[in-house]
Amino acid sequence: MKKSLRFGPRKVDFYHNYKPNVKRGTALNMGCGFHIFKDKNVKWTNLDAYPAKGVDKVHNMNKFPYPFKANTFDFIICDNVMEHLDSIIKPIEELWKISKPNAVIEIITPYIQSRGAFGHIDHQQYFDESTYFWYDAKRFHKDKVDLRDVRTSLNKVRFKIDYRLITTGRFRRYLPFKYIFNSFFWNVYDLIHYRLEVIK
Repeated sequence: MKKSLRFGPRKVDFYHNYKPNVKRGTALNMGCGFHIFKDKNVKWTNLDAYPAKGVDKVHNMNKFPYPFKANTFDFIICDNVMEHLDSIIKPIEELWKISKPNAVIEIITPYIQSRGAFGHIDHQQYFDESTYFWYDAKRFHKDKVDLRDVRTSLNKVRFKIDYRLITTGRFRRYLPFKYIFNSFFWNVYDLIHYRLEVIK
């Protein structure tokens, strides 16, 4: 995978205020909490494990299947949710199932080399640039299938994958050559923001 900055907001301080750029269609706000999305041109479903004002659907995201039919959503946002779940594999495969072909899934989560990844008692999963590599469609050309990884080789879950690393620190955001420093030091980046385009 190649690091890219070709999508999403240019600001780095969007941590708790990020709203995806969705113009129309059906969209899922997974693990919304109190961050509710409404739009007259987008049919948002705000999903959370606990009932609250604005939550459209209550469901434990560690329980499968999710309460949606296959090929339901054009867009899914998971903002600081995936790190709290019991598995990395099952949720992403379930999101692929309920997404339409060419849908986009955006996942924002603490970067593994950040203080935030290990600083919350409820965090169970950790993410870096290669976390979803095994579902990258580029790996599955006829001559490049890696059958050593049986699960992802035999199922149909595939994405076109892009990501960007985010620095939210007031001063660290101006640090030059961050990607180089990241090879030697921790806490250069705070978040990783994936953009997964569903291939079916």
